[in-house]
Amino acid sequence: SFAFDGNAAKGGQVIAGQNFDFMADWQDILVLLKIKPDRGPGILALAPAGGLGLVGLNSAGITLNLNLLRNQSSLNPQGGVPTHIILRKVLTSQNLSEAIRKIATAEKRSAKNYLLTSAQGDIINLETTADDLDVSYAEKGILTHANYFKSERFRSTDLAGKFWPDAYIRSQRLLQLMSVLHGRLSVEVMQELLQDHNNYPNSICRHPDPENPIAAARMIKTLVSLISCPQERRIYLAQGNPCEYEYEEYTL
Repeated sequence: SFAFDGNAAKGGQVIAGQNFDFMADWQDILVLLKIKPDRGPGILALAPAGGLGLVGLNSAGITLNLNLLRNQSSLNPQGGVPTHIILRKVLTSQNLSEAIRKIATAEKRSAKNYLLTSAQGDIINLETTADDLDVSYAEKGILTHANYFKSERFRSTDLAGKFWPDAYIRSQRLLQLMSVLHGRLSVEVMQELLQDHNNYPNSICRHPDPENPIAAARMIKTLVSLISCPQERRIYLAQGNPCEYEYEEYTL
């Protein structure tokens, strides 16, 4: 996942997004929800069929991106607020402080990373465990994240090296690519960068890895590539690996 603000952008606007990687079987069940409730902001979000929403944006100018994290407690969940409920509640928020509160007050949540931006140009990142969270911000207008804890407080409990060792490479690789283009970043630039195959097949544009020792990991790929423009209430989607599929534009 990534975000950059007006200082790093060619057009002066905050933009966020991610390559959403998960089991290949999900390719056939992902849908794009366009919701216009009687009360509260409209929502444009990805979801598995029948789901409440995963990542996307709302008409209040809030964008939401997600990374799975793993620590010991996440391997033995004790019950709590499901992530899908938290994500949908975030997407109903009118501002960032409301969104943060909905994440922070969700009891016994699973380990996740939530990357939020606003149409006002804010970028904030929250790493969560079952009973704690840590906040970070963009540096020089750019923030990237993958499937590992960056916080010093949680790093000793991180299990990414066991499950997703490539996460350490992908986040830093995207940060390096974006930093080189600081001040020139745009939707079009990110469409190119999200196709990067460094460390293939466990790359930013991820493909199935038949040699992975973990059975589930052998089936993980980029299911969709998403770029959100909160000020325009607009997203761009590639419905599969962005190296193989064109981006299409959707608006609220």
